[in-house]
Amino acid sequence: MKRCLIGLAILILLSSMGCEAQDNNGLFYMGNLHCSQETLPALDAANEAKLASDGVYDLEVAKYVGVNAGYFVRPWLANKRVSSQKDALSRGEGNTIRIKGFEVKYEALGLEIETLFVPQSFAIDPESSYGQKIDIMPLSIRNQILEYWAKNAYADVDNARTYFHVDANGGTADCTEYTAADDCNGYACVVNNPESVDDAGKCMPMCTVETGCASNCFVDSDGKHQCYGPHALPENWCDTGAGDIGFCRPTCWDTGYCPPVTLPDGTVALEYDCVDGYCYPKGTQVNPHKGENLIVTIKAIAESSNGDDFTSNSYIFNLRVCKGCLLSFDGSECCLDTQQLMEYLEESQGFECNFDDLAQDYQVDCSWFTDCAKYLCDEFSCN
Repeated sequence: MKRCLIGLAILILLSSMGCEAQDNNGLFYMGNLHCSQETLPALDAANEAKLASDGVYDLEVAKYVGVNAGYFVRPWLANKRVSSQKDALSRGEGNTIRIKGFEVKYEALGLEIETLFVPQSFAIDPESSYGQKIDIMPLSIRNQILEYWAKNAYADVDNARTYFHVDANGGTADCTEYTAADDCNGYACVVNNPESVDDAGKCMPMCTVETGCASNCFVDSDGKHQCYGPHALPENWCDTGAGDIGFCRPTCWDTGYCPPVTLPDGTVALEYDCVDGYCYPKGTQVNPHKGENLIVTIKAIAESSNGDDFTSNSYIFNLRVCKGCLLSFDGSECCLDTQQLMEYLEESQGFECNFDDLAQDYQVDCSWFTDCAKYLCDEFSCN
């Protein structure tokens, strides 16, 4: 009787192990490869796979790069016999699997984006893996995000604009380069002679990312007027929302404090919150510069040798989409010619695979793009 009980227990144990860890042939999504990898992931110092699970994508940089500047992921797919996984939905029958495309779904608070299907056509042999580059931020998806921002950015905030002073005739206030920060509430002062900080001008009633806001002018120890351009040590930044023309707002890198916008009669027109060094209208929930956090779910759609369709397991990728958060203005490449700039970019980390990748994950400088540099590089001397 004892032997029977022991035998029964072993049989039950073996049976339960088989149910939980049976070998299955299947298609498995194992991670997101770096752009220079094709079939195997790079390894870190501990021989662990270096796979990307999150990223940042800048729509402002994408505007300069062009219509092909998407966000590219490289799904690492395997067709092999592995232990059972809860999310591995279907079997490959130990044969070659043909990938028909990728289903991409997006989740974000308050933002609805259509499911994307990225068609593909390649095969993965048994006991093999493969990494395929796909674009999860094509122009159609980008436009949906921009449309959402255009409708909702600051929509929940009263008086969510920066006031600048106007004179009795409805024109903008008089100013000089030196006084623009105060007289124009941070907007630039347009003067006939930009070489002189003392020449009179008028406050500019708008700003763009390229032109920036007021110059940073001061009197040095010798009593001379000195100015930094609007992108060097900026006291104000241009918040364009979802468009190209925007409002000048303060920065709060050093103080952590954002002074309110006060009208000449003393009325407080707008209060700010300091977030990561930038002043945003108080209570703002939707701000393109800060960005939108998207949860991106990717599945491979496949076909087995007998013609049956099935899917891989799901892969979750976290992507923050912003407008201007990766764009810097240090002018480091203003004095390079086109060939020198291309050589610099080819040697720079992150851009060795494709120049379309410029809009993702890494800081890029305005001076790399002609449409942006023509304003910025006027502030630098290349002698």
